[in-house]
Amino acid sequence: MSMAILIVGALACFELFFRLPIATDARVLIASANKAMAVIQSPMISDHWKERVLPRYSQRILFRSLRVSGYIFLAMMPIVAAVAVGQARGENTLDLVLGWQGLIGLSLAGMIFAGLRSKLAAQSA
Repeated sequence: MSMAILIVGALACFELFFRLPIATDARVLIASANKAMAVIQSPMISDHWKERVLPRYSQRILFRSLRVSGYIFLAMMPIVAAVAVGQARGENTLDLVLGWQGLIGLSLAGMIFAGLRSKLAAQSA
């Protein structure tokens, strides 16, 4: 029974990963870091200009890092809730999640879910 609860939690987690703008924010984060590095390494940009621009890039990097971390935290909450429900029922769900059976089971559930979700999205488009 605990594996069924964990799979439902994992499917909710995967759906949140698909729906939350994690990839978009991660791309903006990486682009901002690359731009900041280009400014730092450029001999054509004066130190005065670097001092003006780099705080803006660092602010954007910090903001996007916090957003990505928050989205990942939110996406993981269904699995945390599933573990808590299992533990409240007296089942050892935490060991199941961290064991090889749980990792394989949840990975397979995620791959099947992602495959079915992409097929359904392609059919409806």
